Amino acid sequence: MFDVLTYQKGGSVLRMLEQFVGPDVFRDGIRDYLTTHHHGNTETSDLWDALERSSGRPVRDIMDTWINQGGYPLVRVAEDGSLTQAPFSYRGDPGGAIGSAWKVPVVLRSLQDADPDPVPVLLDGTGSAKPGTVGGRLVNAGGSGFYRVSYPTATVEQLAAGLADLAPLERYNLVSDAWAAALSGQGPFPDLLRLAGALATSGERDPSVWSVVLGTLGLADRVIPEADRPILQQAVRTLLGPLAAQLGWDPRPEDSERTPSLRASVLRTLGTIGADEAVRAEAKTRFAAAPAVALHPDIESTILDVVATTGGEAEYEAYLARYRNPSTPQEENRYLYALASFDDPELANRTFDLAMSEVRTQNAPFVIQSLVVNRETGPAIWHRVTEEWDAMVAKFPSNILPRMLDGVRVLCSPASLAAEVTAFIESHPLPAGGKSVEQILERLAVNVAFAGREGGRLTASFVETLGPLAD
Repeated sequence: MFDVLTYQKGGSVLRMLEQFVGPDVFRDGIRDYLTTHHHGNTETSDLWDALERSSGRPVRDIMDTWINQGGYPLVRVAEDGSLTQAPFSYRGDPGGAIGSAWKVPVVLRSLQDADPDPVPVLLDGTGSAKPGTVGGRLVNAGGSGFYRVSYPTATVEQLAAGLADLAPLERYNLVSDAWAAALSGQGPFPDLLRLAGALATSGERDPSVWSVVLGTLGLADRVIPEADRPILQQAVRTLLGPLAAQLGWDPRPEDSERTPSLRASVLRTLGTIGADEAVRAEAKTRFAAAPAVALHPDIESTILDVVATTGGEAEYEAYLARYRNPSTPQEENRYLYALASFDDPELANRTFDLAMSEVRTQNAPFVIQSLVVNRETGPAIWHRVTEEWDAMVAKFPSNILPRMLDGVRVLCSPASLAAEVTAFIESHPLPAGGKSVEQILERLAVNVAFAGREGGRLTASFVETLGPLAD
C-alpha cells in the first residue's frame, strides 16, 4: 500500500492525533507501544490502545472513524459558536466511499490574548460541541487538523482583522478552507475575498498563502463574463499592486528563500490576468534588453509569459530562436513552454504543430497542456487535440497522456464546451491513468458548477468586498 492515502493522509491523521493529545503524551504512548510489543508482532489497534492509555482519550474510537472510512469532514461553526460536521466533497454530494461522520479531534484557540492556550475539543460523530463553548475561537489551531472549517461571515471578518496573530499554516488553512467552501458551494465566495483583502493590507509574504488567492483569481478569469473582465483586472491590481511594489523586480538582500517564488507569481498574475500596463511595459523593456542583460532565472518565465500575452509574431520568432539555440537546458524549457502563452490563434496553432513534430515526446504533451490552459486559445486547441487524438496516443508516452489532459479542467465556460470535453474523453479511454483522468473530469465538473453559481455575480462580489474598483 504505497500510495497517497497510506502515506500522506495516514501521516496527516497521526499528526492531527498527536497535536490533539499533546506531543509529550503522544511520545509516552509510542514508548508504551514499543516496550509492550518489543520482539513481537502487533496490529493497528495495539497502537491505538497504547496511545489511549497514555492520553486517557478514546483513541481507538477516534481512529476507527478515520481508518475505516474514506473522506474527511467539513466542520461548521455556527453563529452561537457551536460546531457540527458533515462529509466534505467539492461536488457537494459526497456519495461513493466517503464516510458519513467522524470523531473529530479539534484544537481551538481564542482570538483574544486573554486566553491564548489551545483547547482540545472532541467533536463526536453523532452530535455537536455545546453551543457557546467555542465562540470567538480559531478552529484548527496550529493547522494540523485533517478537516475543512467553515465560519460565519462575522467570524471571518474577525479573523481577517487578526491575521497577524495567526501562524503561516493557520493563515493558509483559513484561506484554503474559505476557497474550498466557496468552490464546493458550501460557503460564500465573498468571504474568500474578504480574507484576500486582509492579506493585501496586512503585508502577507508567504507564497503558499498567496497561492490560494492567485488560484482563485485564475478560475475567476475563466468564468467571469467578458463584459465584466475590466472589474476583475482592477480587482487584481487592487489586491496585488501594493505587494508587487514592495517586492520589486530584482532580488534584494532581505529576501527570504521563498520571496523569489512570490515575486514571480504576483508579477505574472498582474501582467496577465490583471492587465497591469506598468508590469507589461517593464517586462517588455527587460525582454528587449535580454541579449545584453541576462534575465534573472527566478523571474525569466514570468517575463516571458507577460510579454507573450500581448506579443505578436516578432516576439514569437525571438522565443522560437532561443528555444532552438539555448545557452542552457533550463533556457530551452523556459522558451519552449512560453511559446504556449501567446494569445494569437495562429501562433498557438504553430506551437501545436511544433509539439507534434519537432519537440521531444517527453516535453510535447506538456506544451499541449499549456496551450489548452491558455484562456484565449484553449478551446480551439482542444478541438485540434480531438482531431489529432489517435496520433498523440501513438506518439506520446502513455504515462504522460493523463497529465496532458490535466489542462482541460479549466475548459469550464461555457458549460457546453465542458460537456463536449467530457464526452470525448469518456469515449476515448487512455491505455493508462484511468483514475487520474476521472479526477481531472471531476475537477472540470466542479469548475463548471462554480461557474454556474458565481460567474454572473463575480463583479458584485469583488465590489462588495474590495470597494469601488474604477481606475
